[in-house]
Amino acid sequence: MRPEFLFLAEVYWGLEARLQSLGFDYTYDKVLYDEIVARNPAGVQARLRDSTPQFTAASAHFLENHDERRIASLLSIAEHRAAALLILALPGMRFLHEGQLSGARFRTPVQLLCRSADDADPSISGMYEQLLHVVQQSRVGRGEFRLLQPATVDSGNSTNQNVVLVQWQCEPDAFDVAAVNLTDTPSQCYATLQIENFTTNDWTVEDLLQSEERAVRVEVAGGRARFDLPPHAASLLRFRTAL
Repeated sequence: MRPEFLFLAEVYWGLEARLQSLGFDYTYDKVLYDEIVARNPAGVQARLRDSTPQFTAASAHFLENHDERRIASLLSIAEHRAAALLILALPGMRFLHEGQLSGARFRTPVQLLCRSADDADPSISGMYEQLLHVVQQSRVGRGEFRLLQPATVDSGNSTNQNVVLVQWQCEPDAFDVAAVNLTDTPSQCYATLQIENFTTNDWTVEDLLQSEERAVRVEVAGGRARFDLPPHAASLLRFRTAL
C-alpha cells in the first residue's frame, strides 16, 4: 500500500462525481475549463454555484493540458491573469501544465518525439511568479472555503454575473477574498461575507497583489460589501479587523 499515491481521472460526460464516489482523489473539471475559455462568466458562476464544496475540493482545476490549446494562445494576458487567479484560489488540485508558466503558445501532440521552438514570455512567467508567491503566503487553501454569491447593485445592472468571489478564513480576525472579473466590462456587485461577527467589527482591506491598474474598490456597510471591479480584475483581498 502507498497511502501517498493519488488517483486523478480525466473524465467527462457528467461522470466526475461518480468516479469521486468510487475513490478517485481528483477528477478533471472540464466544464469549468470550457466556460472559462468560452468567455462565459455566467457559466463559470453556475458551475461553481451548482457544485457542492466536496465536489469542488475533489476537482482538478486547469487552464491547459496535453489535449488542449495553450492558454496563452487563447486568452490575452489580462484574461489569463484573472483565469489563473481563479483556478489557484479554488479548493482542490491546482493543475499547472508543462510550459504554461513560461507562456508557451504551441501545443505539441504527445505522439511526437520533438517539438517546435517556443520562446518564453517574460510577462506571463512574471505573472505566475507573483500569483504563486502571493497565493502561497495567503489563506487560500487553508481554513474554511466559501464561494460568495455576487448580487446586483441595482435592478438595471447585471454585471454581477461577471464576478467570482472566493473566500478563505482560518482565523477570526482576518480572511482573504479572491475577486475576479472575467470580462472586459467594469463590474459591480454586493456580497454577504460569510464571517462570524462581521457586522460588529470595523475592517481594513488590502490587495495582496497590489495591482494598481486593476484595483478593486471595496466598501463595507452593514453585513455585506460592495465590490467595484475594473475589466479583468484579479485581486486577492486581505480583510483585517481595524485596530
